[in-house]
Parts: sequence; C-alpha cells; structure tokens
Amino acid sequence: MSFISALRVVLISCSTAVLAGACGGSGEREGSDFINAYARAWCERTTPCCDAQGVTNDVARCARTMSELLSFATGAYHADKATECLEGMKTWDCRTAAPSVCGSVFKAADPRPLGGPCKMSTDCVDSDEGRVTCAFGADDSTGTCKVKARPAAGQPCGAGATTETHMYDCTADPGLYCDYATDACKPYATLGEPCDTTECNQDSFCDDTTLRCEALTPVGGDCVDSSRCIDGGRCDDATGKCVARRAVGDPCEEPDDCASDACDTINHVCVSLTGPGAGSCLSAP
Repeated sequence: MSFISALRVVLISCSTAVLAGACGGSGEREGSDFINAYARAWCERTTPCCDAQGVTNDVARCARTMSELLSFATGAYHADKATECLEGMKTWDCRTAAPSVCGSVFKAADPRPLGGPCKMSTDCVDSDEGRVTCAFGADDSTGTCKVKARPAAGQPCGAGATTETHMYDCTADPGLYCDYATDACKPYATLGEPCDTTECNQDSFCDDTTLRCEALTPVGGDCVDSSRCIDGGRCDDATGKCVARRAVGDPCEEPDDCASDACDTINHVCVSLTGPGAGSCLSAP
C-alpha cells in the first residue's frame, strides 16, 4: 500500500477538526485567542500532507475558515486544556488525529455519557480512550456521544468499526490497516517479513514469488507496475522503469502521471485536486 493511498484515508478522518460541528454564536468570546491559535497551528501542520498530495496549502485562508467554524463551539472554556492542546499541536502529525485534549477545551457543565444524546461534541463526557465526538447518522437530528478510540492492533474495523459508544479507525495510525477478512486491525508487515496474509508497509511491496515484503524500486529501476515504485513514482510502460510523478503545471496524459493524481486531459497538464484558490488542501474542518 503506497503512502499516498494511506494518506487519503487518514486525511478524511483528520480533516474533521476537533471542535467542528458545534452550534452557537460567533464573535469575540472567552477562548477566542485559543481558537485562532489552534486554527493557525492546525493549518500550518497540514502542509506536509498537502505537499505529499502535490497541492499547495494556503495556510492563511485555511486558518480564517477554520477560526470561523470553531467560533461556534459552546460550553465552558478551560484555559488549562487550551494550553495543553496548543502544546500538543506543536508536534502533531497531520496523518493522525489531533491531540484528544483539544476536544476538552470547551465542555458542557453536565456532560453526557458515552452512548448518550448530544447536539455537539462539547456536550459529551471526556474519555481516557481517546477523543469523544457527537456522531450523527444520515437522518439524525440528535447525535450520540462516542469515543474515537486510539488505534491499536486487534481493534474491530470494517463492519464492526462503529458501536453505540465507540468508533474505531485503524488508518489513524500509519502502521495499521484493516484486515477485512477478519474485520480486525493489523500491523503492516515490514521489509523481509511474510506477506501472504499481511499487507506490506508503505516502504515495501509483496513479492509474488517469495511472498515477503521487498523494498520499493527507486526512480530509474526496473518495474512491472506502479505499486513497486517508491512513493511519488510510477512505472512507465514504455521503458519499464520507475519515473518521478510530475508537479502541478507539468505536462501529462493521465492522472497517474501527476503527483496530485489529477490531469487536465483537455490541456494535458497536472492540476491541483482542490483547484485554484481553494485554500487548504484538506477539507474544511
């Protein structure tokens, strides 16, 4: 599994910000300095993930949008949690969920238990297992308090990923994947390890002959398909060699030519997945 493929899945989960989905008023209020600082930190730390997608991260625009959304958070403001959250954001990896303490900066006076009804995440009780969110179904007007448990090998996934009180997501940890045959989280196999029943990590591929994880092929090396080329590379059918994918604005014939996986087939140039002026490469939280 390539890093980019894994990254797309992770971005879906981590692009939903910690305090998003709340309802209330905007404008200056207690905690507004934290909201602006958190939004800026979140947007700045997403830059490596945007770079990996071959798109530009407009930090300023992302931060403005996120600050507006987070200004709707309700509940009592906890300055100690805010300080701990911002400290954790300094080393946050955009491929993972934001520090769970960030979800406790604003909290209702009488929080609901896991499995209880809610309107926003700040209605819910904290949990040592991970960040608690107010989860809504497609047709729900009232949500349910659920904890997004920190990923670990052996946790349920696939069909069993969501229960009345928990939500599990293997992909929040780059070292894990969901084995859909068993609906359980498993660690990726590493170089030299068997891969007959386990997927290889982002630095390797499963050799069909040895059934062991082998190192990905560098640019210029022989290949039979793009899955065997280093992350960011593709297998050129004409030469049978791994070549680097192209940047936004470079010529292309198909999406696989581009680091962004997006080729304008009319003008034959690589384009950004978000399009011009879209702001952050990640979905607005």
